[in-house]
Amino acid sequence: MSESSLKVSVVTSCYNGEAYLSSFINQLKSQSLFHALEWILIHNEPSLHEIEIVNQFREEFPGKITHIIRDSVEPLSVSWNRGWKIARAKYICFWNLDDCRPWNSLQQEVEVLEQKTGCAMTYGDYMEVNKYASLTGRRVRTFPYNRFLIQRKFPGGAFMVWSRNASDQIGYFDEQLKVACDYELVVRGAVFGLKMCKTKGVIGYFTNESKGLSTTEGSNQEIVERMVVLLRYGMFDKIFSENITGLEKYRISEIMDGGSWTPVSYFVKDYELFIKQRLILRKLAGIRRFLMKRSGGAR
Repeated sequence: MSESSLKVSVVTSCYNGEAYLSSFINQLKSQSLFHALEWILIHNEPSLHEIEIVNQFREEFPGKITHIIRDSVEPLSVSWNRGWKIARAKYICFWNLDDCRPWNSLQQEVEVLEQKTGCAMTYGDYMEVNKYASLTGRRVRTFPYNRFLIQRKFPGGAFMVWSRNASDQIGYFDEQLKVACDYELVVRGAVFGLKMCKTKGVIGYFTNESKGLSTTEGSNQEIVERMVVLLRYGMFDKIFSENITGLEKYRISEIMDGGSWTPVSYFVKDYELFIKQRLILRKLAGIRRFLMKRSGGAR
């Protein structure tokens, strides 16, 4: 498939995905932009049946898939970076096997990026469902883009579409992070000043069965990684304790990509001043804790 005919690269990281793989492929094939997309599948320790499913797709659509097999399981952020770096289309999305998209979802988002000059990423409303392939659940209504608001509130990362060249400005996912890498990249982009845009309507169905990386109940990973992001970008009023087990393993002011470390200051102008100006927010943390306690702990 020629690069000139591509609109979007779909990057998927798969591990133990046998239950979803065939359904995912059917969804991919039903996308209105299927003719203009490439599928990059990072396959971690695939089963023989998973290989058979992928080979059937490859035979049906020669040149449509780049299939990378990993003999050992790598973090999601590593797989996503691997896919991003070999993507050929102008736009790129990271589509999880257990999430669903309406048939025109990718086309709607690509059109937003093409119509709104300078927009480097788009997101939108989605349904949170408690069973795979369900179309009923809770609608998560995301807010219209605001640079400062998006630094404070994550619109959800499952259905974002990025300009592939955004990495030239803000780099790639921080491979230290296993769960919150998409959250961190969005905040980094917002702090950098990257323009983002909202796509209208419901653009996906996020499956929350408490089995995924970011939804597993009782997991401390999300809490620790969220703290890394809060500390890194000076959201001190949202920090309730920095004495969290596991936090010491992370380099707060550096980003890891491919085994190399890059200071956050490379992407954030006057980073030290940026953090210093936000230290006053520490004084607001106590007030925030009090108000949250009175409201029942809702964030």
